[in-house]
Amino acid sequence: MIEIFINNNKILVEKNLTVLQACEQANINVPRFCYHEQLSVAGNCRMCLVEIEKSPKPVASCAMPLTPGMAIFTDTPLVKKAREAVLEFLLINHPLDCPICDQGGECDLQDLTLNYGSDRSRFFEIKHGVEDKECGPIVKTIMTRCIHCTRCVRFLSEIAGVELFGALGRGELMEIGPFFSKYLKTELSGNLVDLCPVGALTSKPYAFLSRNWELKKIETIDYLDAAGSNIVIHTRNNTTSKKNLGNKFLIKDQILRVLPKLNYSINEHFLSDKSRYALDGLFFNRTSQLVVPTEHYTAGVCVKRYTNIEWSKKFLIDFLYVFNREIQNVEGKQNLIGGVIGKLLSIEEIYFFFKFLKLFGYRNILIEDSLYNFNVDLPLFYQFNSGFQEVEKSDFLLLLYTNPRFDSAVLNIKIRKQFLNKDLFVAYCGTFQEFTYPVYHIGQSFKNLIKLVEGKHFLAQKIRSAKFPLVILGAEIGARIDSIAIQLLCNFFAKKSFLFLNNFIGYNILHKNFSNSNFCDLGISLNSYSNLYKLNSQKIVEKNYSWIFNNNESSLFSKENVFCNLQSFNKNTFFNNLNKTITLPINTVYERNGYCSNTEGFIQKSFKSISPLPNSRNSDDFFKTILILQDQSLKTKLTFKTLIFENPFLTETSVKRKKFSNKFKVKKNFTKKIFFILQNQQITLKQFFMADSISKNSKIMSECNLFLNQNINFNS
Repeated sequence: MIEIFINNNKILVEKNLTVLQACEQANINVPRFCYHEQLSVAGNCRMCLVEIEKSPKPVASCAMPLTPGMAIFTDTPLVKKAREAVLEFLLINHPLDCPICDQGGECDLQDLTLNYGSDRSRFFEIKHGVEDKECGPIVKTIMTRCIHCTRCVRFLSEIAGVELFGALGRGELMEIGPFFSKYLKTELSGNLVDLCPVGALTSKPYAFLSRNWELKKIETIDYLDAAGSNIVIHTRNNTTSKKNLGNKFLIKDQILRVLPKLNYSINEHFLSDKSRYALDGLFFNRTSQLVVPTEHYTAGVCVKRYTNIEWSKKFLIDFLYVFNREIQNVEGKQNLIGGVIGKLLSIEEIYFFFKFLKLFGYRNILIEDSLYNFNVDLPLFYQFNSGFQEVEKSDFLLLLYTNPRFDSAVLNIKIRKQFLNKDLFVAYCGTFQEFTYPVYHIGQSFKNLIKLVEGKHFLAQKIRSAKFPLVILGAEIGARIDSIAIQLLCNFFAKKSFLFLNNFIGYNILHKNFSNSNFCDLGISLNSYSNLYKLNSQKIVEKNYSWIFNNNESSLFSKENVFCNLQSFNKNTFFNNLNKTITLPINTVYERNGYCSNTEGFIQKSFKSISPLPNSRNSDDFFKTILILQDQSLKTKLTFKTLIFENPFLTETSVKRKKFSNKFKVKKNFTKKIFFILQNQQITLKQFFMADSISKNSKIMSECNLFLNQNINFNS
């Protein structure tokens, strides 16, 4: 700690800070445009000028390091005059289009002009215009407004890891833009809108929709990524909108945009494009959401009939009676009854759905046609044990069949930051992928992993010499038939490589969806209860009285009979060949409250963001009602208190749970060979932008998927 003086007030601050950071700790606001705490220091805008004792002229506080006894002044007449002069120069070529600028109301330039701007202009020359750039479906550019703060250039270079933007020209002719006519091929391009302090880079999907003071802000978590990024959903009340007068039902509110909420332990200031813009798939399909329960019949080839049903107690009693009658037809074939669920389910929904299946003696559960075979006895075997923050301490990283850039974009930001700061060594085993940092590709065969365990690979010594080595195993490993063998091999490799020393756990599983991590935390092993997958792989054609729970597409139901389909949308093309299905409308995850456990076991609560449609219901309430109708003794047992009692970890919200770590004993001279039957099954990463039921319905995500995965530019 050193002692400094700010405006004649003595304060103690840490070493290695800048003057601007010291002023922030003293709760003194210093205006800035180019400075951002997650980016490198540029010192371009000169708006953060302060006066320092014995200095002949004002200095840029963002780039000035502290010295003991330094005297800083932030409110002198010299400082005020210097800031006014800097702002006057910045406004020389800036257009007067605030009324039509989407940045209006939350623009840094507007706020600082109110404090330091002049009431008249002394500039009578022609303003310099700049041609706009086409950057894809996310970012809209009006480059005449640019003040050359270079935040976008530094973000793309340092955080996103793509060298696309730069400063072209010098002096008055200087422009910020891409070096070539090319789209922004990155999954983090939406963050440029937040970083831009003026209206040069704005959101193209949000253009001309509303002003920020019209919006209601709800803080919740992001369901589209198992990291559980903290977000702020901005909604607008539409009850007085004329466009709803002709609809059969009234859309009360609408999600207009999603912004990140600051959380240093998970997503910091940033958010992926899928988390920002995929929710247009939710609102876009609200007009096609299920309005009432529907009974769907198919007769012959092309004859379909839909019968609308009203929610009532009589309907639920009849529904239960029909279900009990139907399951008697498959007595002795319990393997054919179960549930196929989607990726966006909370802990409560999964818990009561599993209770429902257990009451009837069936435990077949599948997550969208995939096996997830993990040992759920201890969190050590299925969680991201080291936590996202520990990644910034690592000096060796081994990625096994996972690309954090697409599996968890906010985790990839932390990995790249550690690579830039500490020269992190990254090795990768799997099919070739594009990373935002250099990786050493050791192939896609697990024979190389066995060599690492046996100490025959050259990376074995590098891992042993590392202080904080990490191993990240992709969750799609659980979809392999030999998943347990691979996990045991990786777990043993972690023990042998001393990844469990000094309470530091370097063995990590990176999940891609909330349903998988929530299932594991509830102690439900999907492999031992998922005979549906095995029967489908064996092509057994029989009647199947299954339940589909928020799963929008499946290959299991081409000929089988799905008894009940609980959905938020009715755009399900795979129901065309079904014989008879009862479809019930349920609330989406953004129309209800819920608890979720992210991939590192961090329990968070999501909050209701928009109003549900009039005839949709909470799925957990539906299952509780059915269970009570089936067995009245369950009325006092099926409560939220029961859920908490059986799963006490839910009370530890917003607190990182303690990890269980054994004291493993490993022989120094390990020469015994290990043999596993590893099948040649190539694991391919699914498309990042269209990976769940909401993002698959999003027009913006379909455009992003086209631009990111194909070689498209203006010259071709």
